[in-house]
Formats: sequence, structure tokens, C-alpha cells
Amino acid sequence: MCLGASAGGVQALKDFFGHVPANSGIAYVVILHLSPDYDSQLTAELQAVCALAVSKATEKVQVEPDYAYMVPPNGSLK
Repeated sequence: MCLGASAGGVQALKDFFGHVPANSGIAYVVILHLSPDYDSQLTAELQAVCALAVSKATEKVQVEPDYAYMVPPNGSLK
């Protein structure tokens, strides 16, 4: 499942992920509309409220269920 939001949607994402069970069987990809120069702390903020493993997608990975992947603002992956 892919979720997108502007910077104003961070609280909504935190509310959503606060209710996702650890064994949902779903992989989540989150994209925020931010400046490429902005140092987002969303990965840490979501990990604090989320039962899933949350990671910043800095390189190409095999998407696995029960994980949340944060795409960096510049959207480029190695």
C-alpha cells in the first residue's frame, strides 16, 4: 500500500500507523511531498507509534510485508 501526504499530513500518518497491527501482512510505502533539502524525521516519528518495522528507503530493496518504507524527499534510490 502506498500512502502520500504533504508535510501537513504527518499527524494523520502517525494516527494511521498507530492503528496498524504488527502482523497486517501488508507492506507500506510512504511518500511525503517535501523539499529535497528538508531533513525529515518521519522515520523516527513513525517508529515511535508503529508496531511495524519502519525504515528509510535509501537503496533498492525487496519490499516485504509488515514493514513501512519511507521514501526520501528527493526520491532517488541507489
